[in-house]
Amino acid sequence: MQRTFLTILLVSFSILSSCKNEEEKKSKGDIYAKYTIWGEEGKEFVNAFFQFQLGGPDGSALVLNNPAKVLLDNHLLIADSARETGVFYELQIPLKDFDGPHTITFIDADQKEYRQEFSFAPFRLKNEIADTLNRNEMVLDVEGLKDNTLVRVVITDTTVKGDGINEMDTVRNNQLDLRKFLPAVSNGPINLHLYKEEERLLNKESSGRGEISITYGLKREFELKD
Repeated sequence: MQRTFLTILLVSFSILSSCKNEEEKKSKGDIYAKYTIWGEEGKEFVNAFFQFQLGGPDGSALVLNNPAKVLLDNHLLIADSARETGVFYELQIPLKDFDGPHTITFIDADQKEYRQEFSFAPFRLKNEIADTLNRNEMVLDVEGLKDNTLVRVVITDTTVKGDGINEMDTVRNNQLDLRKFLPAVSNGPINLHLYKEEERLLNKESSGRGEISITYGLKREFELKD
């Protein structure tokens, strides 16, 4: 009986030890990083929102325990939390100061350093949109976007019958020609949103596993007519 009890005790200890080692292993290495950077014309700040999730993109959000930490351009991000998102790291940077290259530095529990480089490039309309536009005038001159850049175009009107637009378009000769989308849009007040979106996996030197999303947008309101 005593030998049986000892065997059960040893097996239980082995299982507990294995679980603890597995958790320690996960907390140190099996981390999925999500870096989201978002800005919009007319907003004062660019928002950087980072999360570290256990095991993968659907895992629970983690707190980075010292010495683990994350920095954006050498600015330390502090942990916060919300019921909807769990633990996150957030930093707001003035938009006027954020144009150009940046570096995210993640230091893990073993003090191994990973770096992710990215560039933030706001774009703008070369000519301001008038209060009223004819359909044949919906060719926009843009600055800050290279040819063949994909831009998300979101157009909504105020009518019930208008379906609106949510499509990708390509910059050609520094222009976005939106006329092809207009058959699905009714005349009248229009809300136009343009977004440059960049999403990619992190490089191997950035945290092992993860993704980065960079978005910049602008919006305009005007009257559309034939």
